[in-house]
Amino acid sequence: AARCTAGQQNCFFPQNPDPRDYFAPFDIALLLEGINDLNNLVAPGTVRNGMRAMVVDAKAKGAQVMLELFESYGNDQVTGQPATYPDKVSEYNSLLDALATEQSVF
Repeated sequence: AARCTAGQQNCFFPQNPDPRDYFAPFDIALLLEGINDLNNLVAPGTVRNGMRAMVVDAKAKGAQVMLELFESYGNDQVTGQPATYPDKVSEYNSLLDALATEQSVF
């Protein structure tokens, strides 16, 4: 089975890579990214910038790109507190929506 997308950072094989280890990018790229970064206190704008780089890369490879807004993840089962920072998620969703418009993606 394929282990990575050809040309991406996760594709490194020190010796004699087998062409079957790679697969070509699909026609559609659904990008779900950012919640771990937001929970680790990475600024929403920084997370959006990383997403922008992935969008531009996917479009350059001919993929139709779709971005997914975040919803509430409910409460942490241990602490009872919100599982995410609602204000950061809201800010990121606004930035992601603007990114979709800027890059003409869904």
